[in-house]
Amino acid sequence: MNTLDRLLQVMSNVFDVPRERLSEASSADDVANWDSANVLHLTMAIESEFQITLTPDDMADMLSVKIILEILKNEGIE
Repeated sequence: MNTLDRLLQVMSNVFDVPRERLSEASSADDVANWDSANVLHLTMAIESEFQITLTPDDMADMLSVKIILEILKNEGIE
């Protein structure tokens, strides 16, 4: 499974949204459960899945799948 697929599966679990409704174009604007409380849960789930530690700035920037993929890339995950 590639990074995008892994990320979308994590997001599906955290946001309680069917995986098929998420894509690289998804953002906080179009995912109903993408709120500040769930960003904390998403951060913990991403850290667990990818074995990384994210910063508070990373958390604040998590507004879209594309941005999260860029954060992961900066952590050496492609």
